[in-house]
Formats: sequence, C-alpha cells, structure tokens
Amino acid sequence: MTGAGWGGCTVSLVPKDKQESFFKTVRDEYYAKYHPQALEHIEDVLFSTEPGQGAFVYIPEKDV
Repeated sequence: MTGAGWGGCTVSLVPKDKQESFFKTVRDEYYAKYHPQALEHIEDVLFSTEPGQGAFVYIPEKDV
C-alpha cells in the first residue's frame, strides 16, 4: 500500500508470466465486489509498468 497522494493504491511486483492471472484475481476479488463502477474503465486503474532509469540531474561540462 502507498499513501501520500497515491489514493491508497498498491504497487505489486508480479512476474510477467503471472500478470494476467494477478489482474484477473484483482478484478474479480476486489473491483467486482467493492468498486464495480471501476470495471467500465479498469485499464485506467489496473495496469502494469516497468522500472525506468529514474530521475537525475544533468550538469553540462563547462568549456575548457
């Protein structure tokens, strides 16, 4: 579970080969039971992503 503005969402680490069954379980056991109105736009609330490089500060070198 996350907080501080994330709306109580979860960040779940799921192997790619288990992703579809994980999504099905979350849809059936959570959204269908407690938030059925979200099923109309489930792709907006239940999605996957992959980690990226992250943020960094770029400081260009000065002319030598």
